[in-house]
Amino acid sequence: MRKLTLTHVLVLFLISVAMTVFAWPTSDQVRKGTGAISGWDNASATWRPIAVDQDTGALITDAEVTIGNITMETTIVPITEWETQTVTLVANTAQDIATNITGSRRFIALKSHTADSEFWVAFNASATLSAGLFAVDSLYIEVPDSVSVSLIASEAVSISVTEGGY
Repeated sequence: MRKLTLTHVLVLFLISVAMTVFAWPTSDQVRKGTGAISGWDNASATWRPIAVDQDTGALITDAEVTIGNITMETTIVPITEWETQTVTLVANTAQDIATNITGSRRFIALKSHTADSEFWVAFNASATLSAGLFAVDSLYIEVPDSVSVSLIASEAVSISVTEGGY
């Protein structure tokens, strides 16, 4: 095992002084949260969420991804409109959800007012018990406005419905 000599300590000290003097890397360029999806923006010298153009800082909203021989166009469309309503389900009776947004629906979030309530969700059909998508307490799903959404529960329950779109 080698000993740490004065020469080693002096070299490490000089390297740390040089890094401090030249301010490289700056702490804001190094700091990045765990699991963060972000890009460095040279225009504002900050980390930006999602994909940004490194030189202009503009959000990249259109891109093309190719995996093997499959090409996908990915477009980020920001949510600009959302509405919330409360639907009261009668036991064993299906109820369709009428959309309250004027644009194109992108997602729907359902949250029961009673903890651990069970309900079923059907798309483009009337919901029936024990068929369709089963949910306990809450559900988030991306579903366009061209698809009708129907709910049913085995007991009466109130559900908050939040829709978002653009």
